[in-house]
Amino acid sequence: MNCTYNGTGDWSWYENGGLMLNLNISAPSPSTSGREPCGPASLGLFQLLGHSPPYRVWYNIGDPDEEMGAVYVRRKP
Repeated sequence: MNCTYNGTGDWSWYENGGLMLNLNISAPSPSTSGREPCGPASLGLFQLLGHSPPYRVWYNIGDPDEEMGAVYVRRKP
């Protein structure tokens, strides 16, 4: 994939053995990396890891039962 998910929209959450986040990008915008935005998208299966800094988010890739994914860590600006 040669685009990035960037823009504005809304989010929702629910509990399912952990806190799960769903993102809805309704107004895509170019990223600071210069890559084109992927366009409007609804992304699910983000899971918040831990309860204190550093905040980390797990994103499932493919079948959640295969436990494959990426961990995103918030860095200080």
